[in-house]
Amino acid sequence: MAICQIVRLAAFENLRDEWDLLYRKSGVSNLFLTHQWLLNWLNHFGNDDWVAFIGRSHDTAKLTFAAVFTVKNRHLAFIRPHHSHLPAVLYPPECSYAYRMFLHYLRTAFRARSIVLFQSPSEASFVESLETATKYDWLILRKYFDILRSIELKSDFERFLSTKNKKVRHELRRKQRKFQRDFKMDFVPFRRPECVGELFDAIGAIEHRSWKFQTGTAVISSRFEEAFYRQIYEIYANSSQARAYVLYGNDVPVAYVLGVAFDGVYYALKTSYNRDYSNYAPGLVSFLSVINHLSSDAIRISRIELLGGDARWKKELSTQHKDLCTYALYPKTLPSWFYLLCYKYVKPKLSGVTSSYALAKKP
Repeated sequence: MAICQIVRLAAFENLRDEWDLLYRKSGVSNLFLTHQWLLNWLNHFGNDDWVAFIGRSHDTAKLTFAAVFTVKNRHLAFIRPHHSHLPAVLYPPECSYAYRMFLHYLRTAFRARSIVLFQSPSEASFVESLETATKYDWLILRKYFDILRSIELKSDFERFLSTKNKKVRHELRRKQRKFQRDFKMDFVPFRRPECVGELFDAIGAIEHRSWKFQTGTAVISSRFEEAFYRQIYEIYANSSQARAYVLYGNDVPVAYVLGVAFDGVYYALKTSYNRDYSNYAPGLVSFLSVINHLSSDAIRISRIELLGGDARWKKELSTQHKDLCTYALYPKTLPSWFYLLCYKYVKPKLSGVTSSYALAKKP
């Protein structure tokens, strides 16, 4: 396998057909590994701090491997989860050797100083495969842990509620009734490209009064953020995959959910609510309406991915979860061994707490 680097946007754009073919051969189902998603991310946030690695078969010259990383001073990392989620490396199951060869290439030819794999699986099978691929070149440090919650959709909303215990069902219904009692409730779906202006006017009105605006994580926090999500909506609305929803109370936009329906999964990319309505749990009420709407969607949606950091409302609504982990890889050198030992044993004693490494689940 011959490995090369792509650092220009035009060159990456020209890979569309080959990338999509490799994606299909890989057997994965992940919106964030498609060429269309990655191209839009690179166009808005890539700047000059990214590199795409591709591997080609010596026999056929076809793609057998592909991955996108951010890069700075030869420190590589998957795209950070704030704007894209669940990053990974693409290769067909029969080409598992490609991952091992790629990591060896990064150690020897590229001379990477570190590799950070955000939001990777934490189950034993993944850890075992990673240890096999890094056996001779890299040390592995498991640093941070996260939970990805999701909602398995039933045939209707009532069946979804039936998966919850009596106390939770009562609370969910009570919050719905409270909002409907005090406001004229309208729940409006947005799916067409020509609705982009109306949708983002509503998002702006909501986020100006949201806690996300204060912390700088709102869609309208910067023109780059808004341009990125506006482009996402327009791209996927053109292919009938955009799904955005706005909850109105007395004709005032109160909460929204912006996402994409892809391959039977609804990815909830961004959501927020007007904090003036906090006593009415508008975020939860709007998401209950999303669940109801998607349960009867003409394009069958089997699961909702609740992206972003964990929260109480996600625990209440989710029906399943996946444990994720961030792996940091360091070249097998004496300084790396020293750092790993300090991180595992010295740092916890100095801080007086158990390190995330020590808390890791054993594979």
